[in-house]
Amino acid sequence: MQGTTHDTRSGAAPAIGRLLSGERTELDLGPARLLVLRPPGPPARPSVRWSAAAPGTAQTWQVVLASGGPLTLSGGHDAVRLAPGELALWAPPDTAPAMTVRGTPSARAVAVCLPCRTVPAPARVACSLTARPLPSSGGAGALLSDLIEGLATQAALVEARQALWLGSAVVDLTVALLSGVADLGDPARSRSRQATLLDEIKTYVDLRLANPELAPLGIARAHHISLRYVHHLFQQDKQTVRGYIRERRLEHCRADLLSPGLATESVGRIMGRWGFRDAAVFGRAFKRAYGLSPAEYRRRGARAPR
Repeated sequence: MQGTTHDTRSGAAPAIGRLLSGERTELDLGPARLLVLRPPGPPARPSVRWSAAAPGTAQTWQVVLASGGPLTLSGGHDAVRLAPGELALWAPPDTAPAMTVRGTPSARAVAVCLPCRTVPAPARVACSLTARPLPSSGGAGALLSDLIEGLATQAALVEARQALWLGSAVVDLTVALLSGVADLGDPARSRSRQATLLDEIKTYVDLRLANPELAPLGIARAHHISLRYVHHLFQQDKQTVRGYIRERRLEHCRADLLSPGLATESVGRIMGRWGFRDAAVFGRAFKRAYGLSPAEYRRRGARAPR
C-alpha cells in the first residue's frame, strides 16, 4: 500500500493550508505532514503566492525548504528570503502570523508541518527562530534538508507502513537542529547567547547612528533574525529599539554641544551628523532628556568652569 498524495484540485484531502494559487500535494507522515507547494504552469506570473496556514487547523510548527528556486516567506512584519536548499522555521499561529510564500515559477516550497506537541520548544524559541534561515549546509540541518527534498521527490512511492518511521525521522532531525541553534533545555546558555547578540546589535547601532534610515527592521535583517526577536531582546534589557537609538544619538549630540572644538558648529549640523532630520523633533527629545533646549544647554555648558 502506498502513501497517499493529494492534489487540491481533487478536493479529496482535508486542507492543511489554504492555497491561493498553484497546486499542492500532501503526504501524511504520521507525526508530521509534508506539503509541497508548486506555482501554476505556463504562462505563470513572475511571482506566485501561497499560504501555508489555514483557520481551524491544529497548531503546527512549519519547517519550510526552498526547492528549485529562491523563496520569500512573509507574515506580519517578518520576512525572510531563502536560497534553494535553505530551511526556515515558522512558528505556530498564536506566536506568528500566517505565512505567505512567494517564489518564481521554477520554485517550490516544501513545508513539513509538525504538531507543537512533537517539538519540545518553548515560546522563546518561536520568538528567536521564526522568519530566519536555519543552518542547512551541514550537520542536522543538511540531513533534514536532504530528507525533506527526498520525501517531496518520492512522495508517490512512500508506503503507508514506512510513513510513520519517516515522519519520526523528520521530527527527530527537526528537534536535533533546533536544539543546536536554540539551546533547548539550557536556559543559562540561551540567556548568555541573547546577551552576546544584544551587545552585537548595540555595537552595530552605535556604528550607524549617523544614518537617518537606521530602524528595527533593517537591524533584524542585518543580523538574520526576526523583527519580533529584536524587540524581544531589547525588552529583556528594559529598553525599546527606537528608544536606544534615540538615547545614543542624544548622548553624542550632547557631547558635541559641550565640545570647545565644535563651539562654532551649528546645532542643526550637529543634530544632522547624528541622524536627526527634524529640528523640532530633536529639540523636544533633547529637552525631555536633559531639561534644556540644545542651545541653552550649550550656553550653560560654555559658562561652566572647566
